[in-house]
Amino acid sequence: MRALLEEIEKLGQISVTEFLSYIAVRYGVRRKTGVEYLDDWVDGGYITIQDNIIKFVKKPEWWK
Repeated sequence: MRALLEEIEKLGQISVTEFLSYIAVRYGVRRKTGVEYLDDWVDGGYITIQDNIIKFVKKPEWWK
């Protein structure tokens, strides 16, 4: 999960559908799993999703 969140951090923002397609092709992560990851990151306050756009907010506190 960390590598995927770091991808969002590098990009700053990306559409949900583009991100799900990207992680499926590059990492072999199924769409359902990708959606679950997005939900977890939203719940943690690390990203926001508005109008189908993912925006990076912050790193987890335990990242150094």
